[in-house]
Amino acid sequence: MAGASLISSSWSSNVSSISGPKVFINFGGKQLCQNFVKCLVPALMDLNLNVFIDELEKRGKHIFSLFDRKSESRIALVIFAEGYTESKYCLDELVQIKECMDQKNLRVIPIFYRIAPGVVQLLKGNFGDQFRDLIERCHHQPERHQKWIEALASVSQLFALSLPKYSEKSDEDFINLIIKEVGNMRSYTSVPARTLTHTIHKASNSIVPASSFVGRYLPKDPQIFINFRGIKLRKNFISFLAAALRDARFNVFMDEDEPLGSDLDNLFTRINESNIALVIFSKDYTTSKWCLDELAEIKKCKDQGHLRVIPIFYKIEPLVVKQLRGKFGDGFRDMKRNHQHEPERTQEWKDALVSIPLIKGMSLPEQSNMTDRDFINSMVDDIHLLLEHMESGR
Repeated sequence: MAGASLISSSWSSNVSSISGPKVFINFGGKQLCQNFVKCLVPALMDLNLNVFIDELEKRGKHIFSLFDRKSESRIALVIFAEGYTESKYCLDELVQIKECMDQKNLRVIPIFYRIAPGVVQLLKGNFGDQFRDLIERCHHQPERHQKWIEALASVSQLFALSLPKYSEKSDEDFINLIIKEVGNMRSYTSVPARTLTHTIHKASNSIVPASSFVGRYLPKDPQIFINFRGIKLRKNFISFLAAALRDARFNVFMDEDEPLGSDLDNLFTRINESNIALVIFSKDYTTSKWCLDELAEIKKCKDQGHLRVIPIFYKIEPLVVKQLRGKFGDGFRDMKRNHQHEPERTQEWKDALVSIPLIKGMSLPEQSNMTDRDFINSMVDDIHLLLEHMESGR
C-alpha cells in the first residue's frame, strides 16, 4: 500500500517501545492514511497498545513480513472504505487475517468508515466495481481471487463499528467509539465472532443494558415485523426505517408485503415467525382495526415468550398512548363503538393497548431536534443490542 510518507514519525518511532497487546490495522488509500488512520494510531497507543500497520515496515520488505506481525497481533482492525478494493495488498492481508481468525489466534473488528456495510458485503457501487476490476487485472490467479472473496464475505459479517457516509458525527467521536470497543475486547481472553453492526448513533434510553455490547452469535437474518398506521407514515418514516433495517441484514415484514386480498391469518403467521416486533404508535394509530388486530396478536406472541416487542412513540407522547388521551384515545373509543358487537375483539385491543406501551421503548417527540434519520440509526443500533442480549441469555 502506498502512503508511507504520510505517517508521522513522531509516533511511528515509538511503536516498538510499547509493551502492551498488539493491534494490526488493515486499510487502503492515501487519503484515509493521511486523516483517519493518522488520528486513530496515537489514540490506540494511548491505551498502551502496540500498533502495526504496513507503513511502519521497511520499504522493499516482502509483503509476508506483515503477516508475521499479524501472527503476533492479538487484535486486527479492518477498515473498509472507498478505495479499499483497489489494493491487492489489502486483500492479501485480509486473507491472512481471516486465516488467523479461523485459527482463533486473532480477534477481528471490521470498521465501516463512511461506507455502508451492505455495500461491502454485497460488493456494490465503486467498492464492488474496483474489486471486479482488480480481479480482471489478476485474471491469471483464480485461487487468489477466491480467497479474497471468502475473506471479504467472512470478515464483513462480524461484529462491526460503522460510521455512515453522511453522519454528522466527527472522526474524533468515531475513534473514541473504536477505542472503547478495543478496550472492552482486551478484557476477554476469547471473543467469538459476532454478526451485527453497531453504528455510532446511540439512544440515550437504550432498551438493553450496555453490558450486552459483548456477546455471542446472533440468529442469521433475524426477522422484524413492523406494525404501524398511515400512508404518509409509510411513504416517509417507515420506508426509511425498513431500508435501514434491510441494509443491516434484517428480514423486514409489514402488511404491505402481503398480496392484495390476503386475510389476517397470513399476517399473524408472519408475526409468529418474527424475532422482534416494532409497534409504531402515532396519532392516527387507533383509526385502523388492522393495526389493533395485529397488536393483539403481537401481545399474544409476547406473552407466550417467543417475541420481543419494542414500542416506538413517533411524534406522540408515551403518556398520551398509555392513558388513551387526545386524538389517539378518541380514535380507539370510536373504533370500539363501531365494533360493539364484537366485545371479545375490542377487549383484546384494549388489553394490548394497556400492555404494550408499558414496555420500555423509544420515543421521538414531535418537537424534537433529532431528525428521523438519526432516530432510525439509534433504533437500528438498539435492535442489534437487543438481539445480542437475547442470544446471550439463551
